[in-house]
Amino acid sequence: KINPAYITESKKQIETLKKSLVALTVKTNVPGAEIVVNGEVLRSGGKTVKTPYEGIIWLKPGFSALVFTKKGYVNKELLIDKAKSGAVITKQVKLLTPKQMIEKSKIYMASQKAKQEQEQQRLILFRKYQLQRSEMEYKAKIRKKSMRFFGYATIGGGVALLAVGGLLGWSSQSTADRMEERAKSGVDWTSIKADYDRFERQRNICFFVTGIGTTVLLGGLLITYFGFLEPTVKTKTPFDYLFSSSLFKRKVRVSPILGTNSLGLNLEMPF
Repeated sequence: KINPAYITESKKQIETLKKSLVALTVKTNVPGAEIVVNGEVLRSGGKTVKTPYEGIIWLKPGFSALVFTKKGYVNKELLIDKAKSGAVITKQVKLLTPKQMIEKSKIYMASQKAKQEQEQQRLILFRKYQLQRSEMEYKAKIRKKSMRFFGYATIGGGVALLAVGGLLGWSSQSTADRMEERAKSGVDWTSIKADYDRFERQRNICFFVTGIGTTVLLGGLLITYFGFLEPTVKTKTPFDYLFSSSLFKRKVRVSPILGTNSLGLNLEMPF
């Protein structure tokens, strides 16, 4: 009889060994496929293991390569990389016939071609969008410069009107002083009335021109202020971020709608 202590010790060593290995369970869609592990055919009980295999394939930690082979099917490779000691891994392996592999490759190539065409179309539309944005930014800058120029001209007109108003005010004041001197010297009202009418006319024109000049000057300052503001067209917009986001690349399709004098956005989202 075997000493029970030996059996217990052996079980402990087996459990310790299991903890230092990687436990792999594999499920396949095809029965009867052989499994090659790191270049060696998997065997159990002296017989070659074939799928479906419900047992555990013990692997060393790190990298392992498994190949599933069966006549009439394309070999399928399964790579286990960076596996840690004690890890439990379950994998699903699907073997394909050469015909299925060719059909799958055709579908893949067609999808890749469609994807490339779609990306090229998006790139063309995006370039058109960027060109239109550049044109809009350039027009905005020209518009701001024109506003500043018009603001300076308006300020100059306001200052000129204020200067005319000041001259008229000075002239009316001179007329008033002359009227006062003539009145003190005893000149009658009939002779002074012409100077008085001229004084009234100059004063009213002075008030009117000064008011208009002040308004024009304030308007020129306001126009010049707006002329120094940043252009309303910014470099970055939500449209730009949508084009560069992973969500746009994978799930959401966004394309610009370019009109003669307008810019729109078309959003397609699958559900």
